[in-house]
Amino acid sequence: MFARNVLLTCIIATSWLTVAETIAEGKSYRWVDETGITVYSQARPTSGEATEIKISTSRATNASPEPDKKSPEPLQKSASERVKAAKKQADISAILKQNCNNAKHNLNVYQNLGRKLVKMPDGSYDRPTEEERQEKIKNAEKQIEEFCK
Repeated sequence: MFARNVLLTCIIATSWLTVAETIAEGKSYRWVDETGITVYSQARPTSGEATEIKISTSRATNASPEPDKKSPEPLQKSASERVKAAKKQADISAILKQNCNNAKHNLNVYQNLGRKLVKMPDGSYDRPTEEERQEKIKNAEKQIEEFCK
């Protein structure tokens, strides 16, 4: 009697596993319906074309410990990428702050300049005309608006 129950249990378990694998390896389809919605189904659509989706159900039989050792790498990479992104954002913020300070300085210089000489980038001195001074003031105001947010 015991052997019969064990045999019956083995047969039922084997049949369930076979059914489960058959269902898992069944075909699936993807298509876009008339309203533009992407549909996924195990049944082919009655009209139109569908793309068959292949689903892999294979299991790894010889699992080695190496994948477990490598699994933290993507997390480490994403953490290091986040650190790099934060550093880059901090660098950009520092540059914007410096540009803001330079624009404020330039505005102050050109608003209070009058007829004074201005040192040029090449080391020479120049006395800007009133039109040039007004243009520099407008440019500095635009830069303040852009960099001093």
